[in-house]
Amino acid sequence: MSTRPPYNSAPSYGQPPRKSRAGLIITLIVVLALISLTALGFLAYRIIDHQRTSDPEPGSAVGAASYRPVV
Repeated sequence: MSTRPPYNSAPSYGQPPRKSRAGLIITLIVVLALISLTALGFLAYRIIDHQRTSDPEPGSAVGAASYRPVV
């Protein structure tokens, strides 16, 4: 019979502890989320800014008062 438990919880005496990758993975996920949100925010800003500057005369949009139905 072996004295080791069936699960692999800790290294044997005299060996270095195992490295945990959870912190690295969480950090990478947070960094990628921040990059994605920044890119989406910048894209939304550019789209909104472009729509504002593409209208040469503010308020020149065709409203309901100038709509003529086709007969």
